[in-house]
Amino acid sequence: WTPTSTGARVSLPRGGEKLLRSTENTSRVTLGFLDAHKGELKIKHPSEELTLKRRETDSLGMTHARFQQTVKGVPVWGAELGAHYDADGRLVELTSHYRENVEDLDLVPTLDATAAQEIAKKDTLTRATDLAMSDLDIEDGKSTLTVYAESGTPKLAHRFTVWSFVDNKTPTRWAYLVDAHTGDILLSYDDLKHETGTGKGVRGDTKS
Repeated sequence: WTPTSTGARVSLPRGGEKLLRSTENTSRVTLGFLDAHKGELKIKHPSEELTLKRRETDSLGMTHARFQQTVKGVPVWGAELGAHYDADGRLVELTSHYRENVEDLDLVPTLDATAAQEIAKKDTLTRATDLAMSDLDIEDGKSTLTVYAESGTPKLAHRFTVWSFVDNKTPTRWAYLVDAHTGDILLSYDDLKHETGTGKGVRGDTKS
């Protein structure tokens, strides 16, 4: 078995074995294949690290499955693997963004989620200066632990979104990953969705 790899994309030889005979078995079949070829694919423990995130069948009859990489149940930021089967059930391509050397990370935070959220809220106020701390909320009121391994040493992070929609003030929605040990902001980005459109005003004029 010899895959052809281009970056994070691995193409498999055509005419191979029909592995997928029922879409209900997508997770079991894919993880079995990955376990059998983990050496070539450089994935240490596929069945322990990968969890089926979603599965769909397109108009051509191809089945696409996406798996989330985890460390003892904690998701790894941006780390996913896609398995693509043709209409006959042959695995034809893998797309992988796998993060190595994360399995020994300490998953017990020393900074709690509330403290991490306060750090992020203060940072948000530097971006939306017309807002007050009392204007800010945490979306859905929750934070999740995430492994962040995009650069350098893997880190445990609190992941959540700070938002505010107050009349006559700046609408705000910032996503954060805050180090669950040091409190450093590892990643933040504006997650507010902007849309444009045109329509008729009350006087029949066009507004946008």
